Amino acid sequence: MKPVSFLAFVSTILSLSGPVRAIPAAVGDLILGFRATDAPGADTNLEVNLGPASAFYTAAAGSTSVLTRLAVQDLIDTYGSNWNTRADLTWGVVGTTGTSSTTGTPPAPARTIWASSPQLTPGTATTPWTRASAAGLQNASGAIATMYGSSSLGSIGNFPATANSAFTSKVNASNAGSWAVQEDLVAGQSFRRFTPTVRQTGNTFPAEGSAYDGTGYSVLDLYDIRPGSGDAVRLGGIGLNSAGKLVFSTDISRFAPPGGPVELGIPSITLNANQSITVGLTSVPPGSYILERSTQLSAGSWADILTPQSPVDGVLSFTDSNPPQPRGYYRIKAGN
Repeated sequence: MKPVSFLAFVSTILSLSGPVRAIPAAVGDLILGFRATDAPGADTNLEVNLGPASAFYTAAAGSTSVLTRLAVQDLIDTYGSNWNTRADLTWGVVGTTGTSSTTGTPPAPARTIWASSPQLTPGTATTPWTRASAAGLQNASGAIATMYGSSSLGSIGNFPATANSAFTSKVNASNAGSWAVQEDLVAGQSFRRFTPTVRQTGNTFPAEGSAYDGTGYSVLDLYDIRPGSGDAVRLGGIGLNSAGKLVFSTDISRFAPPGGPVELGIPSITLNANQSITVGLTSVPPGSYILERSTQLSAGSWADILTPQSPVDGVLSFTDSNPPQPRGYYRIKAGN
């Protein structure tokens, strides 16, 4: 069978629609879970079915895609408009095949687990989770599998979808099948295996922008833990920014700050009616930028002429009120 690409999977997510009803979740899916220890939302786990794990472990090398099943309004409705500054709010991703192999291409064997690990520095890989025999993974797999379907009170399938996403439920955190209960079955371990936790703190959004889109991301490594020995395989990273944008990339360096020179493109230059010159640039990453001017283009002739500026909604605009005659040349560079 021809593999289904990750991008095709995302397109499928975008095209699905239907009435608000219980979440269709099954073994082999990844569950994104949010939990809080304080009000509002301490009594609720926001759980999102991210779809088949096979779409993540077959994703093309170097690919990056937005995951649209999470709606930021659900975070706001559940945990408040300040959800992105709350130190008590955490999030993670888990999934399992349970007692059967998946039907993905290629299939994952029984007792395979997918689990996140919080990056301390965006773009820097965590220490991999370790593999174990099928028997060694059984307890953790069973805990995660309890969250699927509707067989256990509190599992995601027992709650209606939210008004904002057909793939998200607000689950009673005290019910047996909830993320919180199943994660806390053994003190100090996530889902009876992962120490200390699969979760990332919700307010760890770096001020420095990412190479991906210029905004800072809090990041989880996603690991594929199949029965066997040695280290689990890292599939990529899942990043969440302070605006609620959720992204998966097989290249975790996309979540790190840009390295080396920033490619800014070609600026526009406009001669104004008062003979001043405006130099503009769009789609600029966050940062500080300087306008330089030269009259002859030689290496040592460039000089900074205006105070450094930061883009507003990605737009930079410098105005030289006293341009040189008969000609001048301009360029924008990133500041320190």
